[in-house]
Amino acid sequence: MPPAIMFALQGVLVLHVDARRRSLDKVVSRLDLLKEGGRRTFLGPRPSGRPETPSRAFQRLGGEELRRCPGGAELVIALCGQGYRLALVAEEPAPEAAAALRSLGLDDAFDLILTADDVPEGRPSPVAHRAAARLLAHHPRACVAVENTPAGVAAAKAAGMRCVAVASMHGEADLGQADMVVGDVSDLLPSSFVRLIGRA
Repeated sequence: MPPAIMFALQGVLVLHVDARRRSLDKVVSRLDLLKEGGRRTFLGPRPSGRPETPSRAFQRLGGEELRRCPGGAELVIALCGQGYRLALVAEEPAPEAAAALRSLGLDDAFDLILTADDVPEGRPSPVAHRAAARLLAHHPRACVAVENTPAGVAAAKAAGMRCVAVASMHGEADLGQADMVVGDVSDLLPSSFVRLIGRA
């Protein structure tokens, strides 16, 4: 049975920090903004009568300005085609995760999706990774997590998993606890995970 693969979202499949900021800028530009005495007041209609937060704006815009991490979507599709069980273990809220997957064309690629709405305790806690392994009916030792932060690597290792770290936001020295460090996801093949699990 092939290993189960747990993907982080930010820094592994997408880089959307800038997109969140641009989404908010679009919201502001679409409304009349009045500054008075250092306070900002929105004038004009608001959806549902509420201010539109960056998160809601990101969801509504459909992730249209996401920056894809090289090779991320392609790797997920390749793993799906070879029968791997896949989980997205995202620290983002569910609407943002859904928008990102939709933008990548990966709406139906994952067997399991866990977000901050499902597991509020974030990395470096191993709670989300352990839950994903349990729900996929895989022992943690038969799972590989793909992370890109020291906290993510620590969470995967604390859960008893192998871990591939993607040096998209941190240097290799900061990710040294990982079993493998790659420059970006395009350096990985499905066979990389089998070899990793097979290590003593």
